[in-house]
Amino acid sequence: MIKVTLLEIKSAEQAMQKITSTPSDLKSAYWVSRLVKRLDSAVNDLEKGRVKLIDKYGKKDDKGGAQVPPESLTSFNEEYMKLLQTEVEIDMPVIKFDYIKNLKFSADDILVLEKFVEKFIEETK
Repeated sequence: MIKVTLLEIKSAEQAMQKITSTPSDLKSAYWVSRLVKRLDSAVNDLEKGRVKLIDKYGKKDDKGGAQVPPESLTSFNEEYMKLLQTEVEIDMPVIKFDYIKNLKFSADDILVLEKFVEKFIEETK
């Protein structure tokens, strides 16, 4: 079980896409794809919440979309930040470091993937 905030999931989205687009062995690909599916579900829920906030604070434009006007932006941002701080549980274990150890990571990738990879820091020493 992985406990993370929606902000941590959203922050890891790009690094996870890098992992999923890199060819790997079948076992690694399986476990990574399982995690990504669960994270995608949380990101979709986050997006639904963001759209509700836009509906709440936004004003319809000529093109059928909505924009949050400057006078409502502070309230919108406060509620969105609260939403991003929501803690969720992802029902699966973290990814084993062995599954991704042959991939190249930036320092930014490591920072956002820490919660999703078992012993990330200890293994890289």
